[in-house]
Amino acid sequence: MDTKQEAWEKKQVSLTENIRKLEIALGEALARIRELETQSAADHAIAEQLRSQASTMNAKLSEYSKISEALYNISRMPH
Repeated sequence: MDTKQEAWEKKQVSLTENIRKLEIALGEALARIRELETQSAADHAIAEQLRSQASTMNAKLSEYSKISEALYNISRMPH
């Protein structure tokens, strides 16, 4: 039968092992968070690039529409 001291030592070892496992899990979780933050920053950069491209395309479409309307009006002028 274990003495109280032996039981306490076993409990301490068990607690130390559990703490170590929690430290490892926390380290892995923090690494995953950093990975996700990096991915999120890259996604935000891509989204900003796409917004910029959409804005440029919208401006060009607006310009094209004006030119198209002007050409249509010219084509309707009497010759």
